[in-house]
Amino acid sequence: MTADGVGLSSVAYEAAPLLLALERSSKGQWELRSSWCNLGLWSTACTRFSAACAELARLLAVAAQLTAADEVLDVGVGYGEQVRLWLDEYGVKRVVALENSKTVAAAARAALADKPAATIICGDAGHLSDTGLTAQPASFDVVLCLDCAYHFATREAFIASAVPLLRPAGRFAAVDLIPTKCRSRWSFMFFAQRLVAVAVGIPWSNLYGAEEYMGILCASGLTAAQVQPIESPTFARLGAYAWQQKDRLRKTGDLTWKGAVMLSGVGVLMNLVSRYQLFSVCVVSARKPG
Repeated sequence: MTADGVGLSSVAYEAAPLLLALERSSKGQWELRSSWCNLGLWSTACTRFSAACAELARLLAVAAQLTAADEVLDVGVGYGEQVRLWLDEYGVKRVVALENSKTVAAAARAALADKPAATIICGDAGHLSDTGLTAQPASFDVVLCLDCAYHFATREAFIASAVPLLRPAGRFAAVDLIPTKCRSRWSFMFFAQRLVAVAVGIPWSNLYGAEEYMGILCASGLTAAQVQPIESPTFARLGAYAWQQKDRLRKTGDLTWKGAVMLSGVGVLMNLVSRYQLFSVCVVSARKPG
């Protein structure tokens, strides 16, 4: 199986993860067994992209304290793998899932056709009012955002429009990227962070630290805000995996030049972020009073 497309910003959630998720069958053929779209939680024992992605989703579920009684709004769901996990492993009552890409939303809808408790909506997380969701305030117990809020234009606007959708005592939880604090605007780190942001589609307005992030959560009406770094070599492990996957696909003759460009791009960017410690992957949580 091969995938086409160029430009990391445009394919990051449509082609690159699919290449990373390819696995060899017992017959030696490449198979797409999952369609996860996150950075992954790379424990020492974790050797597969799909397994690392599922572990990161479980970490978010623990932070959100998911229960079988919860009605969940999941924003930025990709192909819907995490929605299935919320339903199957945590038994949540209902999931309304928002995805920006029409193509990916349609694929998620098809993949979750056997899950009547899941509803997939196509829309922009930065403009929730355009999705019709804001017409139903206090409709959800939990708002989740797995490794994507840093892409929203803007994250602050998303939080402000998402909080009214929570019921009293509802929970907000996200896995997010936080830039390392720079000594000055003229430092290498400052410019490198913005270079990476342009490459992967992060608005510069989202490049702020944990303290400002918690301030935004509190200003939106949430309490008990926390931003906790994840102790995992996420970027180094994902970068190494991208290079290894490129080599595996090349050896079997299943790597197009566009696929090689994408996997090389992932490897280079992850190695850059890891080497210079440009960003941290963090678990963000907060609660609505009530």
